[in-house]
Amino acid sequence: MLDDVTLAWLNRFAAHDLNDAQRLALAYVRHEGRLTNADYRRLNPGLDSAEVTQHLADLVRQGLLRQHGTRRWTSYTLGEVELPAPKIAQPIEPYRLHEERRVIPVEYKPRSVVLPRRARPQQVRFCILSLCDGASLSSHELEQRLGRNQTYLLNHYLSPLVAEGLPERVGTSLTDPNLRYRTTEMGRAWLEMHGEEL
Repeated sequence: MLDDVTLAWLNRFAAHDLNDAQRLALAYVRHEGRLTNADYRRLNPGLDSAEVTQHLADLVRQGLLRQHGTRRWTSYTLGEVELPAPKIAQPIEPYRLHEERRVIPVEYKPRSVVLPRRARPQQVRFCILSLCDGASLSSHELEQRLGRNQTYLLNHYLSPLVAEGLPERVGTSLTDPNLRYRTTEMGRAWLEMHGEEL
């Protein structure tokens, strides 16, 4: 999603006060055509509902996104802000600084999620499916990113989630040390359905 062309397009927003999560959302809308609250949560699983709402409202206020609908049926498309033409002569660099603001790197992916110690089961499920959406992860990698014990994750979350068909196992057998988990289409539908509830 964050190819050189998209990064060059994002560079045109340098005059706007945006964080990395908002830039990633703009890139997503450019490629997919629309964005929902659940999409924003899936792209940034470490954010809570209040932060997501604030980020999206700020993008609408700046005219970068246009809101359609209300409450759980709300979606967003690109706004009509006049942007300066890109400077073709300059090379495109993933980490180029613009007015002391960093453009999202090509390799941008949430590396870890800060979960409270008493996080609700639905929050943990949401974070697991978000992290495994688009990139398969092992139980050990999920342990590191979620700050939860590997065996606990396997017994209380990964095995039940697989039984529901939300992620799928990627590997030759259950004893495969390289066994990984990847979110399914059903899992993405679950994220879409429950994203605004969390």
